[in-house]
Amino acid sequence: MKKSLLLLLLLFNIVQYANAQWQKTNGPVCDFVYSIKSNDSYLFASSQIGIFRSGDGGDNWISVNNGLKDSFVFSLEILGNKVIAGTKKNGIFISSNNGNNWKEANNGLTAKRTVWTLMDDNESIYAGLDFGLFVTNDYGIIWGSLGLPMLDIVSIAKTGSFLIAGGHTVYISENNGITWNIKNNGLPNDDIADLAICDSIVFILTSNWGLYKSYDFGDNWEADATFNINTCKKILVKDSDIFVGTYFYGIYYSSDYGQSWKNISDGLAYKTIYSMEIIDDYLYAGTYQGGVWKRKLSEIVGVEYNKAVDEITVCPNPASEKIYLKIPLSSKTELNIIDMNGNVLIKNNYHDNKNIEVNIDKIPKGVYILKIISGNEVFIEKFLKQ
Repeated sequence: MKKSLLLLLLLFNIVQYANAQWQKTNGPVCDFVYSIKSNDSYLFASSQIGIFRSGDGGDNWISVNNGLKDSFVFSLEILGNKVIAGTKKNGIFISSNNGNNWKEANNGLTAKRTVWTLMDDNESIYAGLDFGLFVTNDYGIIWGSLGLPMLDIVSIAKTGSFLIAGGHTVYISENNGITWNIKNNGLPNDDIADLAICDSIVFILTSNWGLYKSYDFGDNWEADATFNINTCKKILVKDSDIFVGTYFYGIYYSSDYGQSWKNISDGLAYKTIYSMEIIDDYLYAGTYQGGVWKRKLSEIVGVEYNKAVDEITVCPNPASEKIYLKIPLSSKTELNIIDMNGNVLIKNNYHDNKNIEVNIDKIPKGVYILKIISGNEVFIEKFLKQ
């Protein structure tokens, strides 16, 4: 009886461990998965042999390339009911019916060339090409230049009027692309592989010298000493969670603004990562020669990821002396500020007050967790003390 019970427990643990690893989807069969995007109905993946579509989370894929004049597709983006594709030699194509048909959309571009990257920002789509940066505000009917002519733009990020573009170096605009400056103080002489903004911290992946970050919107850059992989390809930010895809070493994850990193590649057989996307409760990864893989987010980031953090407003973040919170409160609310080792540094109680001011000038610099208990609800949020 005891042996049977132990065997059952062992089998249960094996199943649990297996379920906690990456799962390979059934395709697409290609060498490179350059981009992964989704709308409410479908998952899309681009490759060197065209665009593939899945309606069941990757269990089945079909090719959707009718009207696409260039099957080498580097980038995808979704805006409304439009799917936008950036190709290697023929510019931009748009589909209004989930990829069943594609139409050329190059009006305003100075040439039909390589489209390295696409980025959506509310009602606008930004396109980084091998001859500059462009934007459309009308779903691709016409594109307008944002300057940076004759420059390779491989990655774009934006927050407010701050716009950053990466290519052979870093170009920054503080007025939505009207004027630009090169800001590379502290960066190595290396091409930019990708970039992203997490709260007010800017992260840059260099092609051969690893990860760099800036706390002052690009005026100064510093190497992330805790990240020891030099050859990086892709960075993805979701709230305060950061994922980095590398050449040869899989995917790394940070929950504390890059203060520490964990390799989350257990079960991922192909460890050169070209693309990543979060869809529902899954992290999808596009690999070199291994198709698309997926893993449940809750296995990576824990239950905190699913908390209703959108109901909490914390500002400023990062902060140095005080933080101000707007939260849904019952008659009594308990606020805890917890360090990354689990120590409660500040604990306060509030009554019928939806606007809270908290002094943080006495705690050391670093990343902290806000745990707020209001009635029967628990809210989790992170902030950075500078």
